[in-house]
Amino acid sequence: MLLTTDTAALQRDAKGFYGGVSMGIPLSNTTFLEPALFYQKHDADGDAVSFNRYGGSLTYMMMVGEHRFSVNGEYIHTKYDAANPVFNKTQKDQGYGFNLGYEREEIMGMKNWDFSATAGYSETQSNISFFDAEGYFVGVGLRYRF
Repeated sequence: MLLTTDTAALQRDAKGFYGGVSMGIPLSNTTFLEPALFYQKHDADGDAVSFNRYGGSLTYMMMVGEHRFSVNGEYIHTKYDAANPVFNKTQKDQGYGFNLGYEREEIMGMKNWDFSATAGYSETQSNISFFDAEGYFVGVGLRYRF
């Protein structure tokens, strides 16, 4: 089946803006809470791929000696500007995710070398099921401080 549609609404060339605010709140000498809010405007040549996105997150961080632990949760809401001509619907997405982080300073006694690891999950639910997504991630890294 050959799909024909007006592709002008799907043009992806865009300019955008992203802004956010966050604030670390000390709960004790070794624990912190960091709420954050953000806004993103994606102004594409095609209205069906232009959107406004709002979101927030909350991060809890704890330090134990040379170890750093973090837990983060995030919620995102995205509303597109016009109907997608392929699906004949204006897309609206909701997403959430969480991740765990770990960092150790001076790994194995090596001065200026730090180790980090992170793992997480994210999910996006859309009113157009084609755009539903789910993902897992894992990352490890080494950092050298000069």
